[in-house]
Amino acid sequence: MRLADWVVTRVVSVAAHGLDVALTLKRTPWTSPSALHVTRPVFTALLGTGIPAALNWDDQAFLAAATGRRALTGDERILLGPQAEHFPLLS
Repeated sequence: MRLADWVVTRVVSVAAHGLDVALTLKRTPWTSPSALHVTRPVFTALLGTGIPAALNWDDQAFLAAATGRRALTGDERILLGPQAEHFPLLS
């Protein structure tokens, strides 16, 4: 494993665990824009395609759904189609 790839795994892990802490404390997530910038390509690669624009997900919403920190809604499942079965992408 390359060092850069290992660092990405740590960023994803810390972002997901930080989201866990925010949810537990009932606070707004504080994931940094830099961390979200690193996580989006990982989740897009795991999904195998980009997310539909109609979802209107920002990077924070994608992080929460991709890691199973929040369940997909029925409407989101419809918009994702068969890709919805891949969620959570990483837990």
